Amino acid sequence: MAIFQPSVLRYLPGIDSHRDYTIPNLLAFETWVATHINQWSDLHKSDANACEQLYDLIERYHDLALRQYLGNPEALSVCYLTVLELWKALVVCATHLYPLLADYRLDLSMAFAQNLLLPSEAEMQCLMALETYFTTRENRAHLPSARCSYAITADCFSVRYFDQYPDLQVLLEKIEVQAAQEKAAKLEELARLKSEYERLMTLHRDTFCQYYEYVSEEANEWMPQAVTEQRHSYSCQKCEYKSKAAGLKIDIHEWPLPVSTTNQKAVVFEMRPPFSFIHWRDSLVFLRINVLQAEYTMGMRARAQHPLSTDEKLARFATGQHRRIGLLSEDKPHTGTHRKTMDISKATDAKICLASGLNYKYYDSDTVVLFQCIYQAGSASNDVLRVGHAFCGDPNSAAKLLMELGVALRRIEGNWESTQALSVFISIAARLLTLSSSDNIRSACLAYLEGTRVVALDWMSDLSDNAQHVSSEGRSDYMSKRAEVALICIDSLNIDDVPLATVLASSEQASILIQCTITMQESRLLLTASNESTVQLLLLRSQRLLRRCCGALASNSAALNGGVVNSWAGFQSGAPWTAAGFDHWRTTTTTTGTAGATLRVNFNTLTGELLVNGLPLGRLPRKYEDHASYCVLFGQTTNIEVIPSAVPGLQFAAKRLYFGYELHFALSYRGDGTTTDLMVQASKNCKRYELITPELFRATYPAVFSEEYFHWYDIDAGVVEFRPIKGAWSGSGSRTWSSAEPAEHHVKGFDLILLPLADPNRIHVISQPSRQHSATTLPFTLQPPLLEVEVENPGLQLCFLLEAKQSELRSKEFPNTFIDRDQSLGVLVGLQNRLILRYLNTGARLLLVLDGDVSYDFSSNG
Repeated sequence: MAIFQPSVLRYLPGIDSHRDYTIPNLLAFETWVATHINQWSDLHKSDANACEQLYDLIERYHDLALRQYLGNPEALSVCYLTVLELWKALVVCATHLYPLLADYRLDLSMAFAQNLLLPSEAEMQCLMALETYFTTRENRAHLPSARCSYAITADCFSVRYFDQYPDLQVLLEKIEVQAAQEKAAKLEELARLKSEYERLMTLHRDTFCQYYEYVSEEANEWMPQAVTEQRHSYSCQKCEYKSKAAGLKIDIHEWPLPVSTTNQKAVVFEMRPPFSFIHWRDSLVFLRINVLQAEYTMGMRARAQHPLSTDEKLARFATGQHRRIGLLSEDKPHTGTHRKTMDISKATDAKICLASGLNYKYYDSDTVVLFQCIYQAGSASNDVLRVGHAFCGDPNSAAKLLMELGVALRRIEGNWESTQALSVFISIAARLLTLSSSDNIRSACLAYLEGTRVVALDWMSDLSDNAQHVSSEGRSDYMSKRAEVALICIDSLNIDDVPLATVLASSEQASILIQCTITMQESRLLLTASNESTVQLLLLRSQRLLRRCCGALASNSAALNGGVVNSWAGFQSGAPWTAAGFDHWRTTTTTTGTAGATLRVNFNTLTGELLVNGLPLGRLPRKYEDHASYCVLFGQTTNIEVIPSAVPGLQFAAKRLYFGYELHFALSYRGDGTTTDLMVQASKNCKRYELITPELFRATYPAVFSEEYFHWYDIDAGVVEFRPIKGAWSGSGSRTWSSAEPAEHHVKGFDLILLPLADPNRIHVISQPSRQHSATTLPFTLQPPLLEVEVENPGLQLCFLLEAKQSELRSKEFPNTFIDRDQSLGVLVGLQNRLILRYLNTGARLLLVLDGDVSYDFSSNG
């Protein structure tokens, strides 16, 4: 049993240290409050921590008493009376420390007290004393309570307190002085960059572009003089000056304080508020909202949230302490918009030195306010629904509400930024499901909630796709939002036990819960680090919900299979799920893709933790993502989530399909010990491919086939596919080639066969008109049905055919012609880029000259 000393404020958590004595200890505490709290407050009203102690005691006692007295109105009446006694003592202490508070009404209605069940005369006397105190105080005060809690006016508490305390005035001056110094430095930076910009542009105007002589064709036996042309230099100094000038940018300077003097004072006050006042203000909100279940007259969510506590420029001057009420701006700071950086060419003093874009107002987490309005009990009535929710009992009203919810859902279903709206819609529908007695309305609510899960899953998929193709910083934002959507989706199942059992009987719906639970667990660090109160609320709800339904999930193998496969594309169900030590841990084995390797899979239905061979899912190491082959194959910003691979010789397996392929990865080191090759195995439709390094083909095939193609080895068919870089994942198309006989170096593409490189001397005449394409770059293909060899010259954009048992190369573009063995012209001796064809029948000759600018030079024998 606890024994309380009259002059000692009891530390409450010890009361319920022994379950058998919890109720007697609560009674002893309540008796002490009724008897001694006034004496204690008189003795300690000057203590700096008195308000903090009392507020902490109010919160702890209220939480403990509600748990013990639930369903007992008589005991709850004593609870409310005790809380009011404690809060009265807090008001006495706060008013003594800050006499200004006496000018502000509390606006605390005692009308609720008429419903309290107080059997003893002492309790009735206590209530009367409380009513007398608060009535007397209200009559003396002349300013509304909002001006010490929410309003920013010239006579609000924060502004009046600022005017009386020099320390805050000095702080304001310090902030303004530093801001002025930073502004001056910014203007100096602008002047310096403007000067640099003008210098660079002057150099640009005074300089000529640089060119270099490009040899388009070397001299040879037909053209003794090389052909050259002037080309613009990539390192042109004139262009570099202009590029550097255009690249000069400057960040804007934003004044840290509001324009209004009144708002400035309120902001500075909230940076270093008196702590006892903060406890008094938060306790007033706690009493109204948490204890007396009052509701805000406005519950609209802020369109954006920029709290004062996150202001980087002012945070260094602030003293940090958690508080319920604070300042928030719905408007972004200029430094948080696309206007935060400006080109020097456009910058002016007025454009880079801006007034604060923030418009601070007092707030109490808006979304939480909405939830309180939804779950608020409201005024009593003869019905369990009470006055506030009586419409839920009317099927017509409920049907209209559901119809409007459906319209609202369709309006946002394509916009994953509307997460808070979806969360509120789910809460309203779940509340209607709980309160309605109509079977039709309940069924409609369940159908609506199922529709919200479809929307949430689509959002999660979109966010996952977006996260794969952005930088690391952007990926974190997308993954955080995906985790929030997963929590909202889980919340759509946060309903009463009977309808919950009905929903979870569907393996499809249960698998959605498992999929979202896995996402929640994967993002646990992002979620726990979030400062969003709604995220923390949804996280707690999700954890409580999983405790209620972990047994049902553990016994539903189909749901487990579906949930895991939706989170991990490589999972293949087969073996049954069995218990693994504890009821909430389930285990199974799976084979991966066509490789057939076996993996041990464990899943925790209580937390959503998914382990593969004892390891959680992760992301490819940085050295994989930085590999040149990875960047070309997947792009610079693609991020692939992986698990351990069970394929021998490979380390990681992609968690999700990529263009329909199941992927496995590893890095192999060459003989020098430093050079690495990216090993990729891709499986699709029971076919397995392995990526081959292009170096293997550079000495065998024209350069285009090693530089512009990926090489996939079909493990089962023994075929190497040459896929264009832009179609690396298509596996088909007019530009796809395959090698079925690697020993003979033949590559097939539809009805063509690519031949290995021939002796360059044998085809020198073909390459001569376009020297940038040597013999090693000319593709030679054989058409088996026609027994023809096709030779392509990319520079001339010409193709030639060599028929069986023939020695002439016939032109495909110019019918009935072939390449003349005699390439001498007799005229235009210096013309190098040309080709002479001869007609088969007449023997007439045809001169082909490349189109384009003519470049020329004088030779020594000219």
